[in-house]
Amino acid sequence: MFHEIQLLAGQLQYVLLAQEEAAADAQGPGQGFLILLLGFMVFMFMFSGRGAKKRRNEKNKMLNSIGKYSEVITIGGLCGTVIEVEETSVDGEEPYPTHFLIEVDSGSGSRIRVVAEFIGRVLEADDSEES
Repeated sequence: MFHEIQLLAGQLQYVLLAQEEAAADAQGPGQGFLILLLGFMVFMFMFSGRGAKKRRNEKNKMLNSIGKYSEVITIGGLCGTVIEVEETSVDGEEPYPTHFLIEVDSGSGSRIRVVAEFIGRVLEADDSEES
């Protein structure tokens, strides 16, 4: 039985070596194109996420700058003043805002709770004076 296994392993090794030699002989001018294509794909993979990462960092910076009494506009177009900021921290890291309580109408005291990702922009003091 052991002898048969050794013969079978020898035959398998012979077949594999023959396939490797045939593949080495079959390599033609297409190999350079494949290497170029692979290099281009690696280049695109490395640089494709940079823009999204930059936008995400700017959004996080904007959200962290929002404090009480900041005037904001949501991505839905609601304008209001931040009354309360709800923050969460993970594993002892710096806390980040998750929700904002926004006063939409000061006359009636209408307030709405908004998820932080839905804040479109923060109005600066000079933005409100121009309007």
